[in-house]
Amino acid sequence: FKSRRRCMAGAHDVPVLVREQSSSSTGSSALTKWRKAIDQTNGFPPYLLDGKEEFYCSLGNGHFSQALNLFRTQTPSLWTGQPYVADKDKEALEEALDEGVESVILSSSMPVEDRRFVSEMLNRTHGRR
Repeated sequence: FKSRRRCMAGAHDVPVLVREQSSSSTGSSALTKWRKAIDQTNGFPPYLLDGKEEFYCSLGNGHFSQALNLFRTQTPSLWTGQPYVADKDKEALEEALDEGVESVILSSSMPVEDRRFVSEMLNRTHGRR
């Protein structure tokens, strides 16, 4: 893990997240997709939002957040069966798990069409179409 906060070369992209409510239609839809992914994908991190009204939803694909969740929950690796555990000498990863990472946070009041535009622009920036 290479921390942007610690100015490490090759650090992760800045996550773009939306502050969502579990009771909103977009929030409820995102939570339903997460639960479905858990049911359909072996090794997917467990659901961590029971009882949470507010949560942060990735505007992109969510791989980065779910990778952190693998470490957070010490989910066993599909390849080795060993749990994902942050080495104590990996302070940057421990910091990310305990304190989070710098992110751009969008309001849930941002229209879905505008969110889609931001997502598409981010993907194009990184060579995806």
